Amino acid sequence: AVVSTQSRSRYFFLFSNEGELSVARVLDRETLEKVVLTIKVCDKGKTAKLCNEYDITVEITDVNDNYPEFLEPLTFNVKEDVKINHSIGKLRASDNDQGKNKELIFTVLNSVPQINVFSSGEIVVDQILDYEIFDRLFLNVRVSDQGIPSLSAEAIVKIIIQDANDNAPQFDKEAYEINVQEHQSVPYVLGSVSATDVDTLENGRVVFSLLESPHAFDINSTSGELTLLADVDFESSLAPYTFSVVASDSGTPPKKSQVSVTINVIDINDNKPTFTQELYSVLPGRNGHSALIPLL
Repeated sequence: AVVSTQSRSRYFFLFSNEGELSVARVLDRETLEKVVLTIKVCDKGKTAKLCNEYDITVEITDVNDNYPEFLEPLTFNVKEDVKINHSIGKLRASDNDQGKNKELIFTVLNSVPQINVFSSGEIVVDQILDYEIFDRLFLNVRVSDQGIPSLSAEAIVKIIIQDANDNAPQFDKEAYEINVQEHQSVPYVLGSVSATDVDTLENGRVVFSLLESPHAFDINSTSGELTLLADVDFESSLAPYTFSVVASDSGTPPKKSQVSVTINVIDINDNKPTFTQELYSVLPGRNGHSALIPLL
């Protein structure tokens, strides 16, 4: 019998006498999964050749010849105040092979205790996050297929930790005490209070205000500068003056703290001596001494 291919193929060669089908060039299943060949078989009759045709399908099986490739995104954002086991996102990768050769698992190569990556690629929070300690974390992640031998790829995954309003402003003193002379010309700058917030942006922008303060005092909401607006008198029953300053951040909702401020009014010599009575009586006493007796 004589065997021949009716359909021309760049990938296979048929030996006509033996009927052996051989590979003519390198095959790549990812570009060509199967080839259909039409084979013609003829006998060697002397008077007349009898022939028949058959379609043969050659399916190209997969071998693990493709490395996995990471897909975007490789950068993820997470708020610092999320709870443990919160899902940040999921890593993705592709592999052009089939079957086990295409099945992928993810592993973290470096130690980052705050973050865990499951074999599926899901990224979760494993410990409490704190923006003020770490504002970003980097994971060295490997993705491996399940072929034999396994092929793998590595990538750096960046976790950006976003600030939350988890810190209240803190004053630089536990209490403030300021001295001012009575009858000082106004407006008069008494001094200032100071507070900081370790959060960022609006969460860290501090605004000052007075709580139940006498009308004689005012505060600059931005700088914390205290100003005397009205006359104060040492002899007044109101002195010393004590009130609270509130420091609020600009987060939503805002966090607040407060501190006590005492204004001591310093006496000046602004009063003349006065007698307690307008009239007094002098009586001679014994031994040449006299007594001063008020007249009631």
